[in-house]
Amino acid sequence: MYDIFVMNFQNRMGKDLFRYGIPRHAKETRYFGTHLETIRRCVAKAKTEYVWVVSSICDYTVFDFHWKPAPWEAKQIHCWASHTQKFGDTFLIPVEDFKKQEPLEKLEWFEDVHYHYPGVQRHNLPITTTNDVIQAANDVHHYYTVIEHGESENAPPIYPPYPNLWERRAVYPLNKSGSLMAVPRDCKGKISKQIYDYPYISYDLDDHVRDKPLDVVFIENGEKNADKHWNRLYDKLRCSHKLHNVSGVKGRTQAYQAAASKSETAWFFAVFAKCEIVDEFDWDWQPDYMQEPKHYIFHAKNPVNGLEYGHMAVIAYNRDLVLNPKREGLDFTLAAEHATIPELSCIARYNVDPVVTWRTAFREVLKLQQTVEERYTVEAEYRLHKWSTVGEGEFGEWSVNGAKDAVDYYWKVKGNPRELQKSYEWEWLDGFFKNKYPQTDLQY
Repeated sequence: MYDIFVMNFQNRMGKDLFRYGIPRHAKETRYFGTHLETIRRCVAKAKTEYVWVVSSICDYTVFDFHWKPAPWEAKQIHCWASHTQKFGDTFLIPVEDFKKQEPLEKLEWFEDVHYHYPGVQRHNLPITTTNDVIQAANDVHHYYTVIEHGESENAPPIYPPYPNLWERRAVYPLNKSGSLMAVPRDCKGKISKQIYDYPYISYDLDDHVRDKPLDVVFIENGEKNADKHWNRLYDKLRCSHKLHNVSGVKGRTQAYQAAASKSETAWFFAVFAKCEIVDEFDWDWQPDYMQEPKHYIFHAKNPVNGLEYGHMAVIAYNRDLVLNPKREGLDFTLAAEHATIPELSCIARYNVDPVVTWRTAFREVLKLQQTVEERYTVEAEYRLHKWSTVGEGEFGEWSVNGAKDAVDYYWKVKGNPRELQKSYEWEWLDGFFKNKYPQTDLQY
């Protein structure tokens, strides 16, 4: 029998190399670098005309180590697939012919490689369940590990992935969102804030597992159209998504955190009672788990001034960022990491009575004015102008009033953050309105 060297990947099976059919005379060689580099070291030590180079990640229980090539195949490298992976981990190397073709840059550039099917079965990859895929990817010790986000509730892959290990071992997302991914040990220490810090990512297996739909949480606080908008949402999504309702929670942060507590998925769609959902909105949308965690803000159409941007839109909140906010700001959502998805989610039906219309405009324009003064953008100035000058439809004048009152208040308090933060609470806003417009009923 030819010499046998076992590439030990330091996986669990590597602790008992001879349990899975490897002959007792085999010698262990620690795996590092690439298959080619390891084969090169084995060839240098070989004392037979051929040398087997096999792997601790494969099961050789039924493999024939007495196999010999036909005379016309004598100068070929013979490679047995690892299950469905053509570039496998089991080789029979013609020692002298290999040396003649050195130095090789790539193993597959050997003059003649014979790929054998069916191949050798790899052992299943370990699965790590975590709420922090970034940290887990930095801690991978196995040659490859399947990392599953702990809240995704994805079943392990029906068929385990069989990545190519010859070189440049990639991260393989196993679904569209990346909540389930196969991660190589090569990632260790190379990821800072997101999986994309690692230079090799392959999407060959990203349809391996179907993503679980995000939970949907409807947040209401006595708004006039709440029942109508909830019923529309319920009729549309009751068969496809898990729906929750948060009602009557005092305080914005408290309401958002109550919504996050109900969600059973790592991100959830927050739908506010003012939102009249549009039919074309994509409820199958998924966040990108391979990025740094953040909130995702969709677009809403304002029927009073014609603007279309993130204000009053559906938001895909990251549950952990809602429950454990890192900093406070005038806007709860923008105070955390966030991104905008320019997709229309709803019509913002906020012009239902004077106070709600005024209150909504006041809050938004305070934020816009702060943006214009502190980090000027043409877009923010344009939106500020539209809020302050356009008020179409029912109660449209109250939207303009709220915008102008917000600008006046901003300059009155000279942009003091503590004074601006008062607008975060509905009670303060209602008191401001009542003092400013005492003859107008405070209705909802």
